[in-house]
Amino acid sequence: MRFKKTLLMPIKITDDEKEAKDFIVKLGYRSSDPTHGNYGGELVGAEQSGSVAGNLNYVIERIEEFAKEGVEEIMFGGIQTGDIDTIQMIDEQMSVHLE
Repeated sequence: MRFKKTLLMPIKITDDEKEAKDFIVKLGYRSSDPTHGNYGGELVGAEQSGSVAGNLNYVIERIEEFAKEGVEEIMFGGIQTGDIDTIQMIDEQMSVHLE
């Protein structure tokens, strides 16, 4: 059996800097909440987590950083159920840049 290095990455692609920051801060609060299932040990700030939010170029840069560190597979999270436009954009835009 072989295990892949997989990252669950909450993602928000937006050109709106405030929207991107709000997305990251909201995720950071949840991860530092002692009632949350992932609480324990030293707390990680939202900016240091595996989540990413920003314009498409920034998101691609972050994904490339994780790939250089050995991540083989990324599961994107934080996408609203039924948000077909974002899913299609990820498929079309990122696959061109990351093949």
